[in-house]
Amino acid sequence: MNKNIVYTAMFGLYDNLLDPLVVSKNCDYICFTDQKNLSSKVWRFIHVEDNCSPPNLMNRKFKLLPHRYLSHYDNSLYIDSNIGIKNNPDELFLRLSKSSSLFAPKHPFRNCIYDELKECYETRKISYSKMIDLKKMFEDEGYPKKNGLNENNILLRMHNDESVIELMNEWYFFLINYSSRDQLSLRYVAWKKNFAIKILDESSKKPNKYFFFRQHAASGNGCGWLKRLAMSISARRADGLVSYCSAKSLDFILCKIKK
Repeated sequence: MNKNIVYTAMFGLYDNLLDPLVVSKNCDYICFTDQKNLSSKVWRFIHVEDNCSPPNLMNRKFKLLPHRYLSHYDNSLYIDSNIGIKNNPDELFLRLSKSSSLFAPKHPFRNCIYDELKECYETRKISYSKMIDLKKMFEDEGYPKKNGLNENNILLRMHNDESVIELMNEWYFFLINYSSRDQLSLRYVAWKKNFAIKILDESSKKPNKYFFFRQHAASGNGCGWLKRLAMSISARRADGLVSYCSAKSLDFILCKIKK
C-alpha cells in the first residue's frame, strides 16, 4: 500500500472537482464528499452522510483531522477541491521530516491575523462582535502583529506525527468553538504550541510547478459583471507569468479603489 495520500473534501455544491493532470503511482487519491453523482478517472470517493453539520464544517473536519480518517497513511497532501495538480507530487513528500512536518503556502495578500480579522469583517464573513471578541482574545494573550499568515488551501503534513496531531486537534477546537474561518487561527494556534510551520513556496496563487486553481463554483453569484471578470482573471493567476502579472495589476487597482 502507498504511504502517501493526496486528498480533498468537497461538501455541498461549492466546487467543480478537478482531476489531477499528472498522477503518481506512489500516491493514492481520495475525495471525501456528500455528493453521489461525481465521477473521476483519478479520485476514489468516500461518501459521507451527515445531516447535522453545514458543508463548510464537514470540509474542515476532514481537512484538519487526517490522523483520524487517514491514519494508515504516513503523509498527506490536502488540497481544496477547486485546486488542480499539474505535476507528480512525489518530490513534495520528500520535503517532510521530523523537523519539517507541516508545510503551507503564505497568504498572497496579508501577513497578519489582525488584518485578516478586519478583512473577514469587511467581506461579511464574520460579524463585528466576533471581530472585536477575537481581536481582544488575541491581544490579551499577547499574540504579536505581523506574525505571518498562511493560505490553508494546501497542506502538506506528516499527519501522524504527535506534534502535528496536537496542533490539528487544537486548530479544530478553535474552529468549532470560536470561528470557522481557518485562516484566522492556524498561526495563532501554532504560536501557542510553539510549532514552526514551514512555508510551501508553491502556491495556487502564483505560477509554479504543481498547483493551479479555479474560482469556486458558487463564486460570483449575485455579483456584477466587473467583479465576475476580476474574479475570473484572479482565478488564473497561477497559469503562467502573463496571467500572474495581469492578476497582480488588478489586485493593485482594486486595492487603490478600496482605499
